[in-house]
Amino acid sequence: MAEAASTYIMNDSALLDLIANHHRLWQEWDRRVAADRNPDTQLLSVRCDELARRIIATPAHTREALDGKLRVVEVADYNDGDSLIIETILELDAERVERAASATEGDGA
Repeated sequence: MAEAASTYIMNDSALLDLIANHHRLWQEWDRRVAADRNPDTQLLSVRCDELARRIIATPAHTREALDGKLRVVEVADYNDGDSLIIETILELDAERVERAASATEGDGA
């Protein structure tokens, strides 16, 4: 099972990269909105939204990745129609993370 746990971490590395990129884009968004002079602000908003949707759709296997997804959902602005789907995805992620943690604990890791 230790091998399975390390596979999860490897799988989440791409998700964690997406989350870090999303965080960087949101920081840039905040900077541009504060300056209120940059014509690329709308494009940045579109990129953030596309990245957030990709992050939300990517399964999380570790607590770190799940926490990152939760931060992305927190800053994203979705309508009520999206919230049930997002809630379900996050519940499935939480169950997956819990199973992986239990498997790791069962191996004495």
